[in-house]
Amino acid sequence: MGPEAIFGIHAYHGYMFQILLAEALFLPLLQRRKDFWVRLAIGLPLYLVLSWLIANLLQLVIPQLASYTMFLLSFGLGFFLFENRFKSLVFLYAGAQIIQNLSHNIEGIILLPLVEHFNLLGQFFLSVGVMVAVYVAAYFSIVRSLRKDADMVVPTHGTLFLAVFSAMFCYVVQTLMKEFLPNPHWVVVLPLIFCDVISLGFAYFFASYAFEGNKTKELETLIAQTDGYYEMVGANIEAINLKAHDLKHFLVDAEANNSESEALSELRKAVEDY
Repeated sequence: MGPEAIFGIHAYHGYMFQILLAEALFLPLLQRRKDFWVRLAIGLPLYLVLSWLIANLLQLVIPQLASYTMFLLSFGLGFFLFENRFKSLVFLYAGAQIIQNLSHNIEGIILLPLVEHFNLLGQFFLSVGVMVAVYVAAYFSIVRSLRKDADMVVPTHGTLFLAVFSAMFCYVVQTLMKEFLPNPHWVVVLPLIFCDVISLGFAYFFASYAFEGNKTKELETLIAQTDGYYEMVGANIEAINLKAHDLKHFLVDAEANNSESEALSELRKAVEDY
């Protein structure tokens, strides 16, 4: 085991930047902690160094865990930088993982039949181009819709489980494919793309559905409170009307027994006008 094995930079390190960019899509939904920029200046270099070295070490022992570890380190960085609830971070970061996996698989479906026509530089630009296209599409179809209803970022237990399970399922299948199919055919990658799309759709559809249900409950509560308020106002008006009716008769009787009744007459007229 030479220095190159531990300190070298390899293609799999690109995952560090892919997952960071996928997680950055959700920045509009993340609440920064105090001294955010100081934390970023400390946390980001630490994340990059740890991911670089640990991934290299794992490649010598358990290569399958390299990407898992980089993702967990990125989640730790997110927890250090943002103060969202833990389950909200898990929900958003699981979505980022599925988006990254989708980008990787779409790149694979394009590259596999044309791999002989791409050198390393061509593969790099293909990877970047696909990543940008998928990430932009994910931002406008998912993140922007979540921004309209910020409360949706706090998922229910069901949507949280679905998002985490989907991310883990796609990731495990991806790992097993690389392990047992050294030359994967497009018919294997295509179902993975389908899994990514369905996972994203279901996770965020159910999140939206749960949020709409909560809004309906809040509206029903507001209507019930409003009905109670108007019932109270109606009861008060009825009580005032009864008191005004009694006061009017009292003033009529008072006028009949009082020779100086001009002021009483004006008061009685005001009550009658009411």
